[in-house]
Amino acid sequence: MFGIIGIAGVAYRRYDPVYTARGVPPATVSSALARRGVQVGSIICDGDRVRFTAPGSDPTDVVAALGDVGAAVAVRGDLGSVSVVTTFVGNRPEIAERILSTLERHGIDPHLVTSTPSRVSCHIPAGTIEQAVRALHDAFYLHAEEVGLVDATAAVSGRAR
Repeated sequence: MFGIIGIAGVAYRRYDPVYTARGVPPATVSSALARRGVQVGSIICDGDRVRFTAPGSDPTDVVAALGDVGAAVAVRGDLGSVSVVTTFVGNRPEIAERILSTLERHGIDPHLVTSTPSRVSCHIPAGTIEQAVRALHDAFYLHAEEVGLVDATAAVSGRAR
């Protein structure tokens, strides 16, 4: 069923922190990161806290960027991320439901879930990445020998894992 709608595969990052800054608006976070050449992933404003991701970035660069504007940053560094990639996520709510149900059945609690028209990404405990990748491959009838696992960290840095 899911192969027919164009699921391309499962990508993952073994290390993908979530950051929290207090007392600064999202625009200041984004601007401070941009000045250091750091791309923001997702930003969530929750009262005086701004939680955000900066995929593929060195945490010391992220902390330094926010330090430049006088903001302290907490780093949740025990997280990685898994993403189911397709061009049909936005039109198919059952994909997100299948992802979250699969993770729950395997005792994996997402810390942050984001979606775009082409992917649903879940930040999960780093120690559960391989289990999550296998479970999602099974849930969407993907097979490693046919699809291949892609470590997004390695793809960005050019290192194979």
